[in-house]
Amino acid sequence: MANQFEPQRPAPTNSIEVRDMLWFMLGDSLAYRRANDIPLGTRMERMIRLHHRNGSPINPIRHADLNMDSEGKIIVGDHLGLWPDEVHGETTPIHHILLEEVAKLVRLGVIVQYHPTLHFYITTYGTLCLDRDEVGIPITDHRRVERLEKMFAGVPELDIVVRHYAEAVSAYERDLLLSATVMIGCCYECGLVQLAQAVNGYCVRAGTYHDAPDGLQGALRCVCVEDAYVSAAALDSAVSHVLGIIKKKLGRDKGWVQRCLHPHFNFVIDRRNAAGHPTGKEVSRDELMDHLVLFPNFFERVRSVISTLESLP
Repeated sequence: MANQFEPQRPAPTNSIEVRDMLWFMLGDSLAYRRANDIPLGTRMERMIRLHHRNGSPINPIRHADLNMDSEGKIIVGDHLGLWPDEVHGETTPIHHILLEEVAKLVRLGVIVQYHPTLHFYITTYGTLCLDRDEVGIPITDHRRVERLEKMFAGVPELDIVVRHYAEAVSAYERDLLLSATVMIGCCYECGLVQLAQAVNGYCVRAGTYHDAPDGLQGALRCVCVEDAYVSAAALDSAVSHVLGIIKKKLGRDKGWVQRCLHPHFNFVIDRRNAAGHPTGKEVSRDELMDHLVLFPNFFERVRSVISTLESLP
């Protein structure tokens, strides 16, 4: 029994751990392809080191980025460093989760299955997902929601932003692109509303709305009234007008406000309105992915502008 093999990693027990396992294995396989100049989608001759239960080593060859069998023993065995024929109880509690998570990666376009085998290969889109996600989690992983909560802890009405962001991520994961577009559009609008409230607060303290038309002044005042409705377009115009006048006071955010705020917000809301009404317009999955990934950065810049405004007399 002294030579009994002990796995170097624990067996996954839930969906998050299974997702981590698959994501790590895909990243490892992609790194191997690049190191050996092996094109995507082609068969590999990748030797890996496994062990029998008695500790004796064995070096099988893996031809695909993910190698499956009907019971999930190959993937779990590769994770544990254990020969698949000797994987037993480790797969029983997670078998259905493993199948679901692999199917999810196929549905999202991260991997593709080569029928009739259970071999899966990373796609070009999959390399994008693996490369751009510096924390090593997929676009749709709900830890993105948790990270958003941590980044902006203490921000007013964060629960509203998080609720819409979580639904956007869930809808995108299930390929419900219209629903996801509406939800992420609401996230950006939450940011605009908070910015408009800060702009109004500054104008009240300064005693001027900087010659903004009456309608825009009214929009800024109304956004601070509970349950009052103000169109996103009116808020966008009012905020852009005032910030354009006081741009020299915005410090490091001046360039972002001038070049990015209005165009970015207008683009997102245009897509949201198209998705939320029966227009028949298609939603680009890639554009939607960008909005999901970029929202935390957008909200961070909005909060920076708000902080600057609140510091002004």
